Amino acid sequence: QAARFATSFSSWRDFFTARCTEAVADGEVAADTDTAAAVDELQNLLMGTQITAAFGRPEGDVDRLTALLDRFIARFSPSVQ
Repeated sequence: QAARFATSFSSWRDFFTARCTEAVADGEVAADTDTAAAVDELQNLLMGTQITAAFGRPEGDVDRLTALLDRFIARFSPSVQ
């Protein structure tokens, strides 16, 4: 079970790293973004969000969790930097 989780986690990390790197190259994310740190934050945010959603309202409300993710993504906008 642990090995399967590690493989899955690694696959998601690779996917998010590739997408984040593409976003930097495309100018959608600030050029000075630490992509490794951003991916670490994103993965942990998503894991926590999954647990929070399972507990239900009000913290697990879909609109509230979507806003949380939107705020996270907005931090990396070139216009914010």
